[in-house]
Amino acid sequence: MKTLMLAALLSITGVAAQAVTVGNDLINRPSADGWGNFSMIYTDLTLSEGTLTSWSAYGARSGLASLLVVSENAGTPGTGYNVEGVFDMTLTAGQVTTTAINFDVEDGWLLGLYQGAGRVDFRYSRGPTNIRFTPNNAGQPTAGTLLATPNGRNNQVRTYSFSAELAAVPLPAALPLLGLSLLGLCAMGRRRVLAA
Repeated sequence: MKTLMLAALLSITGVAAQAVTVGNDLINRPSADGWGNFSMIYTDLTLSEGTLTSWSAYGARSGLASLLVVSENAGTPGTGYNVEGVFDMTLTAGQVTTTAINFDVEDGWLLGLYQGAGRVDFRYSRGPTNIRFTPNNAGQPTAGTLLATPNGRNNQVRTYSFSAELAAVPLPAALPLLGLSLLGLCAMGRRRVLAA
């Protein structure tokens, strides 16, 4: 009985963090960028609070690419993004590459991609734009800088073959107290039954 109660308590308290994939399937897609040495921010790849543990991409061309983690410039919205983190990877054409990272992120931050010599596969589709570009040959951003991004192209949606693994924050700290309270109530109820 005690073992079952302990298992229920651990389940209720949410001890372990939940792993989530943010991004797209890592598959061969028909297009690759002609531009190089530029960055893109994906307005539809929003993060929740947690820790990024790795990122992966399917290479269209071998060379340097970087995962970008950004926050919107709160001081002047619409003028660009604050670069919170930059994580380099050397892509190999025609295969998936994964790089381990350990980076805490906040709710509402976004993912981006810098492409140097390396390129990540993508596919075009129609609809409201989901990306914002820096100009061709704008250079690799660094953490702590403001990344200026003009509006994305109209009626263009791009799905790139990259993703990141996010270990979401465990359930709120109040839940262990709730679990202990329930465990106490169960114990009290059992005592009453035995006493009767």
